[in-house]
Amino acid sequence: MWGLYIKRCIELVKEKTTDSSKTEKRTQKLVNVFNGANDQQCLTEELYILWIEVLLNVGLISEAESAAKCGTHQYSTCITLWKHRLLIAIQAGQSQNDILKLFKSAKKKVAEKDCWPIWEIILDFLSSCKSEKLEDVLETGSTRYRNISIPVKEFYINWVGLTSSINNVRSLYHRLQQLKPLSLEFYKTYIDLELAQSVVKVKLIRQGYEDAVSEYGDSSSDLWLDYIKFESAKGKPENAGVLYYRAIKNLTGDINNDFITKHTLIQTGHITQDS
Repeated sequence: MWGLYIKRCIELVKEKTTDSSKTEKRTQKLVNVFNGANDQQCLTEELYILWIEVLLNVGLISEAESAAKCGTHQYSTCITLWKHRLLIAIQAGQSQNDILKLFKSAKKKVAEKDCWPIWEIILDFLSSCKSEKLEDVLETGSTRYRNISIPVKEFYINWVGLTSSINNVRSLYHRLQQLKPLSLEFYKTYIDLELAQSVVKVKLIRQGYEDAVSEYGDSSSDLWLDYIKFESAKGKPENAGVLYYRAIKNLTGDINNDFITKHTLIQTGHITQDS
């Protein structure tokens, strides 16, 4: 019943009219309906999310904050409601400590396998305000459930690459290498950071590629193509042929065919490596 009533109120708000006062009255009516439904505990997860979005759209940040708080109390395992609550807290200018407490509360309630969206929010927030607590959060995240640890390690090495020296990047890379699983993107980020140095360390980059193909050599044709390109341009060109046959041996099925086709087209100049 409440859901149908709310949807009708939303339709009225969206109706085009040149009378701004009418739109304001309809919006206020919609907000009042949401408040009434909340008082009677008749809002579903989806309606709480809709309520928060309506309040944000009309600039009622404090009211949106309250709605998000009610939503997470009513549906404490809903990741979307916790996302809204965290983002609103950041938008409202809450202290770093309060936001971290909220993040910890969310982690306790939401299943860890579903938690990455709130980790992403907190990492972006701490990074943007250059918080000294970011590294501790990254260290913690690096050892969590794979849905958390994999993207956290990607964020970690990229952040160190942007804010510190290449020596620190290398140290981190070797340490995180012991904390499998690692994504292909993690390896690519490390290799790109090495390639961006004024003095390119061929042996280190080659090792990075070897580490990557040891995990993804059977599933990524582009990884092999990038490795071949690197050896041809900056390493040992004579290694390119060996890598080609290693790739064919490791890749199977359609991925193998994709590799052979792309490699042939690159060699004949029909496509460039970046195509």
